[in-house]
Amino acid sequence: MYLVTVDKLQYKPCVKSPLLRRNVISFLLLCTIASAQSLKKAADDDATKYTTIGSIGLTITNFGTIGNQFTTWPNQPSCEYPKGSGIENIWQGALWVGGIPRKRGFASVSTGAMEQTPTLHEGYEMTNEPGATILQRSTLSTSSYFDIGAISHQDFVMDFTDRNTHIPQSGDTIPRHTPLGLDIH
Repeated sequence: MYLVTVDKLQYKPCVKSPLLRRNVISFLLLCTIASAQSLKKAADDDATKYTTIGSIGLTITNFGTIGNQFTTWPNQPSCEYPKGSGIENIWQGALWVGGIPRKRGFASVSTGAMEQTPTLHEGYEMTNEPGATILQRSTLSTSSYFDIGAISHQDFVMDFTDRNTHIPQSGDTIPRHTPLGLDIH
């Protein structure tokens, strides 16, 4: 990972803080720093939610990525730490899941995002269904998102899958994607 300072736009190695490292790892299995190519997906994809409680401001999506590729910066953090500092620590990260499906017998990996993909949708293999949203809830009784089923001060609940070989909202093909049959909640 790299550190981007807002005032000077310098890149330098980061992740010296054990707290930051632990929090980022808890959000994903594998983090990638993606290339400047961005995925244009349908409006049902939600990248407008981000953490507002704690010391990290992190964008969460309902299609397997974290961070926002700095597309809404400075109004919304990608992965700002410490919050309010203007220091962004992730351009984009993603969930990666690998396994050996019994029917195929060879290893496959489904990715939420990949760096330096040769085509537009390649590497962005997690999709959601039309009308999908991100539910926000909280254990804080003073929060407008208070919910008895919440497990933390700020929960984000969403569903996405790797089952699709086409983006449901647009019909665009996801190149070279071999689904593992995952449903992620």
